[in-house]
Amino acid sequence: MTCVFSQSVPNVVAENFRFKYVDVDHFLMEEIYRLRYQVYCVERGFECLEDHPGGLEMDIYDRYSNHFCVVSTKSEKIIGTVRLILDSSIGLPIERHCVLDEKKKYAGAPTKIGEISRLAVSKHFRRTEISRVLGELQNIDLKGFDQVERIKHSLEEYLIVGLYQCLYHHSLKLGLTHWYAVMTEGVYALLRQWGVVWTQVGEETDYHGRRIPYLAEIEKNEQSVSLSNPQLLELPNGWEA
Repeated sequence: MTCVFSQSVPNVVAENFRFKYVDVDHFLMEEIYRLRYQVYCVERGFECLEDHPGGLEMDIYDRYSNHFCVVSTKSEKIIGTVRLILDSSIGLPIERHCVLDEKKKYAGAPTKIGEISRLAVSKHFRRTEISRVLGELQNIDLKGFDQVERIKHSLEEYLIVGLYQCLYHHSLKLGLTHWYAVMTEGVYALLRQWGVVWTQVGEETDYHGRRIPYLAEIEKNEQSVSLSNPQLLELPNGWEA
């Protein structure tokens, strides 16, 4: 399994980003909706622009979700976000958009599972902020293009790792035991490299692109990740309570 914390990226990188929980009624939610619009509508074309007037990507599940974001400490811009959808009267989107295997799907108490959704890191902001950070890391000996690209890749993973850490710790706080997620094979493979274990619970479907429904047991992930990437079980560097 791959260690997600590259030694080539110094601890000072953590000073450039902070991770935070955002209440659904907080003014920062509008910026999160705008970021999701940029990623899901403009960059990836998963959602129709006409369906989201005003440049805000929102849906009925936001009210029943806990939201997290990563913020650049220099520009104060939100460059990444993810949400955890919880049990409510409208259910979970995976149950609406996917055909789940009756023998593999979650069968426990609905209050013990959440669906990870709307993971979004803007390509534009990501490149801008990472380039800025690289420009400030003068204590690193950047030996050629390959070295720079490796550090860029580590920084990009750092953002996703931090959002995962937010989800994990908040799930423990809520007493959740399982997660659902509808992911591309690429995201699934990346998480597997980190030691995060998922079970496919349905066939591939066309939902924001070709995606597959998965189920994860949080305790099983703790056991797996503790052996390969124990840092994933810690609060993210730059966590803002």
